[in-house]
Amino acid sequence: MNITIEISGGFAATPGLSGPFSFDTKDIDPHIAKEIESLVSDSKFFELPAVVNITPTGAADYYTYTITVRDGIRSHSVRLADPVTDPSLERLVSRVRELVRPAGR
Repeated sequence: MNITIEISGGFAATPGLSGPFSFDTKDIDPHIAKEIESLVSDSKFFELPAVVNITPTGAADYYTYTITVRDGIRSHSVRLADPVTDPSLERLVSRVRELVRPAGR
């Protein structure tokens, strides 16, 4: 399973930290790979609409995420913004962000 995330917005957004960042679960620790694959499944990622929520008008400093998951012949992208209100989707976003965070950040 290949996962890509792009991040935009936030307070004092830094272009170099927006991505896109990608990883393949076959290339990471098997326990972490299983966790990520479970989070994708739990969030029903492939059933989500292309846009899950939008930042409220006038809101500032919220992050917007575009996550793309490729699993075999399936590929799906979802754009969402803070606050992520669905708990299973929020766990997926948080865990993917942790995995792609540049060292020392």
